[in-house]
Amino acid sequence: MSNLKNGIYRHYKGNYYLVIGVAEVDVVSTTKDFAQYPEHNVLILGVATHSELQRQYVVYVDLNFSNSYCLRVALLSDKEELVSKQDVVVYVPLYKTNGTNFSIRPLTMFAENVIVDGLEQPRFKFIGVTHEK
Repeated sequence: MSNLKNGIYRHYKGNYYLVIGVAEVDVVSTTKDFAQYPEHNVLILGVATHSELQRQYVVYVDLNFSNSYCLRVALLSDKEELVSKQDVVVYVPLYKTNGTNFSIRPLTMFAENVIVDGLEQPRFKFIGVTHEK
């Protein structure tokens, strides 16, 4: 996984976000999987929108690991689809939205630098675990 810190980040355009963690993406997944396999010990946190694909994913914690947990996302679909295995960042906007709960973005894109007005800077800059306006 990643060494990305959980906490508050400022997007280069100015908005603030709370990063919950880096999640593994299920390679082949359907929402039926949760009902078909009751032995899966999971805690569903909510639904996230992928920042680039605009597709919906279920955000959940897999509790099947002894003494730990694993944050995961699964494509919200009623049919099996192959999805990218790359890790994603799960985060929440810290501003009023139209009901959007969680968002996800590929880790590589979240952590990359962007060029703004000729200057290179992080797409998301870590602020800390608290934020003062």
